[in-house]
Amino acid sequence: MAKRVLLAAMALGALSACQEQAPQPKNEAAPVAAETPAAPIEAAPSNAAAPAGDLAAWLVGTWAFSGECSTDLVVTYEADGKLDNSGNHGSWKLDGDTITETVTERTEMEGETVKLNPPEQLRYTVARTGDKDGVLTINGRKVPIRRC
Repeated sequence: MAKRVLLAAMALGALSACQEQAPQPKNEAAPVAAETPAAPIEAAPSNAAAPAGDLAAWLVGTWAFSGECSTDLVVTYEADGKLDNSGNHGSWKLDGDTITETVTERTEMEGETVKLNPPEQLRYTVARTGDKDGVLTINGRKVPIRRC
């Protein structure tokens, strides 16, 4: 467990260093998740571009940053708007191709969960490159992701 937390913290530090800091919200409610259909989500063929409205539905799930799902360096976007990004917890929303993460809690290396006040916001873009593959663009740096 300590190894997982250490790896997650290292990955988060590497990714956070590259992410834009969005302006902090002023007394706003937590972001609302993008709408997803009640029926099971079916991905489009990998050679087809996803319709704009389907990007949020396609994004729901667990994604590895390393390209291999056997890693602890993953981000999970839940359909209800909850987020777990390698030990950062909070919410996410999608506006066009821009993901905004609002991090309200962080799991420290010792395993302790710390509430962030004020919450941190991270913003980056996402592009679908296949059924199980995509690319996050963080300050001009492309980070491949793979669905697990």
